Amino acid sequence: MKKSFFVWLAAILMMTACGNDGGGSSDNYTPSVYVVGNVYEVGKGTIACYWKDGVRTDLKIEGKSSVATGIAVSNGNVYVIGEVGNTNDAYLWVNGVKQELSNIKSPSAIKVVGNTVYIAGSKEEGIDNYKACVWINGTVSAVDTENSGANGIEVTNDTIYLVGDFTAGSDYYACVWTRPISGGGWAEKQIENSSSSEAYGIAVNNGTVYVTGYIVSGDDYKPCLWSGTLLNNFAKIDLPIPDEYTDDPYGYAYSIYYYNGQTYIAGHYNITDGSTYYSRAALWIGNDEPILYAPEDGSDSAAFSVFVYNGDVYVAGGYEKPRSDNNSQVFVQPCYWKNGTRIDLEAPEGTDNVTFREGQNAIAIVVQ
Repeated sequence: MKKSFFVWLAAILMMTACGNDGGGSSDNYTPSVYVVGNVYEVGKGTIACYWKDGVRTDLKIEGKSSVATGIAVSNGNVYVIGEVGNTNDAYLWVNGVKQELSNIKSPSAIKVVGNTVYIAGSKEEGIDNYKACVWINGTVSAVDTENSGANGIEVTNDTIYLVGDFTAGSDYYACVWTRPISGGGWAEKQIENSSSSEAYGIAVNNGTVYVTGYIVSGDDYKPCLWSGTLLNNFAKIDLPIPDEYTDDPYGYAYSIYYYNGQTYIAGHYNITDGSTYYSRAALWIGNDEPILYAPEDGSDSAAFSVFVYNGDVYVAGGYEKPRSDNNSQVFVQPCYWKNGTRIDLEAPEGTDNVTFREGQNAIAIVVQ
């Protein structure tokens, strides 16, 4: 059996770009496309980077592998978060200038509002105990929930939202934490309590909170969307998988963007073909069956981030592609799709022994 190199995503924190009901400008304006991700160079390891309109900027940590996990753009400044691949030590690059962050590990998502930088991640609270937290211009605020981590963040006019999960015994559960921007304690809402689950992305619009993730049902991992007007009344919607694959549903919903009364969700699900299975990048618009953004063969692909600008839909991810010098070997080709048309991003062809988290991929996208 061919092992999909998207399987690692079930076990670690995922990077996500959140959404809102914004985006758009005059028809005469051509926006810039910012994509953050990683490239893999033989002999050098993984290098965090971002592409602006296709031009790549590498973000290195001397003597160590760097892994990018999120991006924000504000007032012409580019903010990228990342970590050292094997220690989860956190870093922030502003316009390429590196800063090591203290009291936070595994940075997963970033939001910039005015001059305030919010970074979601985890704070170490003793041996093998972490708490979801947010880094705010150098000050870290952790939730009370032990063995927890944050995968996504949203900031409204008065509230900070963190989404992620916490571990209890051998199970783990999707969770949302909220705190006033002005300070104070965190309120916790466990989204699911009957099956293992994890939350990755969040969007907030007019008081309604939308959260994406997955829930474990038996041996199946089902992509889903939770929503509610209050944190005590979340409802779950299973995101559809095409009928021919519903006997073995397996997938994830990562990033969500809310635009013009509709949710846009990026993720992937697995397809079984005899003894082989592979991942298929997908975009769910509302509750409709997903649009497939992938090669129509047995190659792996996944989508990790979605952004809507002026009605145009941008999806970032990657797919398995044969090397130009050896068709029997493959590498991960970072890319994004604009309204379904794929744009490949410049990257080394690397080797056929890479993974999406620690190797090469496009993981978040911002358009403005």
